[in-house]
Amino acid sequence: MVVRRRAFRAMLILTATPWAAALTVTGLWLAFTGWKVLPGARIACVIGGAFWVVSGQLLFMCLVADRLFPRASRRLVGASEIGLSAAVVGLFLGAIIAMGLAWSP
Repeated sequence: MVVRRRAFRAMLILTATPWAAALTVTGLWLAFTGWKVLPGARIACVIGGAFWVVSGQLLFMCLVADRLFPRASRRLVGASEIGLSAAVVGLFLGAIIAMGLAWSP
């Protein structure tokens, strides 16, 4: 039973870490150079890039950090995860609005 739990934890960490890193790196690329590909959507690219970066950080916190550090302060972890979740929702809505404004006639 312990081996299965450790194997599951290892598989989760080994898959979630590159996933979170890919989200973060993609967001950084979109925020800093993506607007060069779509020059009319600079604000949308920056907000969208911030969305992907925050999403990667939230994914890492929820799937990796919570398992590696189970005794972390629940108050601090909860506040951080709620704050990042609110940022994800806000940035998502901001990106949708910015894209609508960028491509409206």
